[in-house]
Amino acid sequence: MTGSPTTASGTTWALARFAADIRYEDLPSEAVATLKQLFLDTVATSLAGTTLGAGCAEVAKVVRAAAGTPESTLIGFGLKAAALTAAFANGATAHALNYDALGGDGGHLGVTTLPAPLAAAERRGGVPGKALLAAMGAAAEVTARLAAALSHVGINPNRKFLEGQVLGYFGAAVGAGKVMGLSAEHMHSALGVALMQAGGTMQVVLEGDPPAKAIYGGFANLGGMLAALLSQQGLGAHIQAIEGDAGLYGLFYDGRYAQEVIESGLGRVYLLQRARFKPWPTSGVVHPFIEAASLLAQR
Repeated sequence: MTGSPTTASGTTWALARFAADIRYEDLPSEAVATLKQLFLDTVATSLAGTTLGAGCAEVAKVVRAAAGTPESTLIGFGLKAAALTAAFANGATAHALNYDALGGDGGHLGVTTLPAPLAAAERRGGVPGKALLAAMGAAAEVTARLAAALSHVGINPNRKFLEGQVLGYFGAAVGAGKVMGLSAEHMHSALGVALMQAGGTMQVVLEGDPPAKAIYGGFANLGGMLAALLSQQGLGAHIQAIEGDAGLYGLFYDGRYAQEVIESGLGRVYLLQRARFKPWPTSGVVHPFIEAASLLAQR
């Protein structure tokens, strides 16, 4: 690998080591059950997005034209494409209806957890289901902890940036990297490459949710997959991607986050178990009002 971490310490290194070391056998039964539900739920939201999701028809046209080596399935479209573009397409359809699962403390676990690891698994071939679930566990837990670190300091993570997209790059990178068998050192680099691509502006929400907003999950999964592939080939990006002055929190959230939430109990306590599955395809903040209206209508 080109370059290497200067020190095997810090938050970025802790997440890299966790993602490289996680095994299906170490997952609590509750976490396994949640990951299986995330798999089924995300496949379902992706299938719905292929025909009903804004922007998904345009995504399909671009992916079909790009094609490339038929490595990975485009869910619901009946074709395969290169793993990079498959991760993009499946990430786009997974979130297109805003039906994908949320983390207990924020973040979009559904769109982060499956598209990139699944595309990587098909590309590699012969990946056991348990290994895929472990990779999904890495993606979901990293995303859940990055989101929890924001909610615990009481800031609005969606003030200027789309939290689901920004955090998704990191979850997708470690999920795909786990399927590829990346070492902790390579995983550390993948997180660095993920940071170099991360973005997601709230301007698309402030101006009325144009179709492009619906497919933001595609960008995070494309970036995460690319980060893992480049790191697998030896590209070094050994930086403090999470805790650095211009890292994730310094760049997007004014340096405000609860670092201890990310590292405390990592590998023993799984925040992914608090995933929230949406009963309605809309922002989670309006679900209580929908439920209240439904209950009133029944009286």
